[in-house]
Amino acid sequence: MLLKKKLFHSLSSTINAFYLILILLFTLLTTSIIYYVASSQVSRNTETTMDSVLQQKMSYFSDLYRNSFEQFYRLTKDQAVSQLAESGRLSSNNYLALSEQMEHLFRQNASFVDSLYLNINGYVLTQSDQQSLNPDFNHYGFYDLSVKGNEDYYWLNNHTDYIFDRQQAVQTVYHLVKDEADNPIGIIVMNLKTALVERALLDLSLGDSYMMILSPDTYHVSEDAPSNTAINHVIYQSFRKGQLSTLDQPLEDHDGNRYNLRTAILGTNKWRFVLVTPKARLFDSKMTLVLLFSVLALLLALVAVFFLRMINRYLSSPIKKMADSMMTTTTYHEKLSWSDDIPQELVILYQTYNRLTDRNVQLVEESTAQQQEKMALEVALLHAQINPHFLYNTLFSIKGLCDMGMNEEASLMISNLSDFFRTSLSRGKEVISLAEEVKNIKSYLYMMEMRYGDFFTYTIAIPERFYSYQIVKLSLQPLVENAIYHGVMKDEKKGMITIVAKEEGDDLIIIVSDNGKGIPPNRLKLIQDEIHTPYVTGSREETGVGLRSVHIRIRNRYGERYGMSMASVEGQGTRIIIRMPKMKEDHHV
Repeated sequence: MLLKKKLFHSLSSTINAFYLILILLFTLLTTSIIYYVASSQVSRNTETTMDSVLQQKMSYFSDLYRNSFEQFYRLTKDQAVSQLAESGRLSSNNYLALSEQMEHLFRQNASFVDSLYLNINGYVLTQSDQQSLNPDFNHYGFYDLSVKGNEDYYWLNNHTDYIFDRQQAVQTVYHLVKDEADNPIGIIVMNLKTALVERALLDLSLGDSYMMILSPDTYHVSEDAPSNTAINHVIYQSFRKGQLSTLDQPLEDHDGNRYNLRTAILGTNKWRFVLVTPKARLFDSKMTLVLLFSVLALLLALVAVFFLRMINRYLSSPIKKMADSMMTTTTYHEKLSWSDDIPQELVILYQTYNRLTDRNVQLVEESTAQQQEKMALEVALLHAQINPHFLYNTLFSIKGLCDMGMNEEASLMISNLSDFFRTSLSRGKEVISLAEEVKNIKSYLYMMEMRYGDFFTYTIAIPERFYSYQIVKLSLQPLVENAIYHGVMKDEKKGMITIVAKEEGDDLIIIVSDNGKGIPPNRLKLIQDEIHTPYVTGSREETGVGLRSVHIRIRNRYGERYGMSMASVEGQGTRIIIRMPKMKEDHHV
């Protein structure tokens, strides 16, 4: 508790304690990350370099061995060799051609091919800078070598030259010539210069790294390579056991030294080339980077502590004053005040806060105005959608009369249409008297009766004492239209539309009913839900524009308790009820 009191007794001490802990953690974390990143990067770089070096060497060795072996293979398949194997004899021409081919192979590859030797059925041919043969050499010794080969072609890794009289290391590829009974009757040998291979193995750019050549009979490491007999033996034993290609972790010798390996197979003879790199070389590079970045992290931490102290002294006191000032505000539009002794940066912060306060006030006022405007525009839009909807149906009816030659009836219908729109416009007024609305409905019903008179009759039973009450214009027309098209027109019997009005206290109730087909309960519920759902996308499927426009205009004008409701019994008919206040003047509730 005492430590907590000392460290967190003030804003200044809290900032100091928090950032000192943060800086300490930052330093430790940074050092750890730097070590990991440096270690990983050095390892990746070394591994990439090892892969690149091995790839370059394998490309060189692959070309070197493949070119020499291809020419040796063509020599073994020469017609003269086949003749000598089959008959034990060789014509002078074939003898000369075979000698020339061996000489051509030897001269063309003199940098790598050390010597050639052919002995088939007693015929012996050689190509070498050393003219004398080893007196102890017996070619039958090749028959008994337990070396794995392919199609009677065999490879020997680094060894002393068996054929010629000299102490020189060579690599050998030889071919056993056999008769029809698969018995060896001769041999063709090509010795390769180990010295050329050694120079290529030593030409590396990885310091203490070196390369090994592994074959089933032995392994070869350059004499000038670092002396690592123990690890070389471990690598060769892993190769003999078939485990070398599955080693994911570095190898370790008896002295605890660790080595990274990269291996590749030479396609010509299936020998495996191994690039060996001491792990200590990687570790030295990692430690150098770790030390460098650790010092850098420590310097950054010291600089951070220094600036922390400066910032703390400069900001803690003015910030506390600002916080106290902000806590004293009581309304969302109250501004902050400040003294002249605070830092200029905090003055800007105070000014920004006050500008934001002004902006918030402006946004609240704009939002309120936009909401009111949105409501007015929505009502205007719904109102404007009625006239085109009705005009389309009426003009279609007039067209029908004209098509039937009933010009007088069409003229009368046009007159009623003119009266209807004159009332609808009402010099731009939203509210008209009930008498004007009734007249408007009579004009509308006359036009509908002209077209659908055989389908329905109607009755208007509204007492004349109600005619002086005000009503939102075009409130009844969509209801009557709905009764015609969705009520009586869908029933086989002749329908009856009734419009009545009554009083309920201070409210005026107008009911438009029909004895049509009615509405199923599930569809009725959808219609009722859509009428009371805010119009957003115009995606309503049941009510369309008219019915909802009546409900929303009455509601927006007179309040939440007024509007339109619907009741229906399937097979008996539908009733739509409008409730509005009894008002004789145009004013908004």
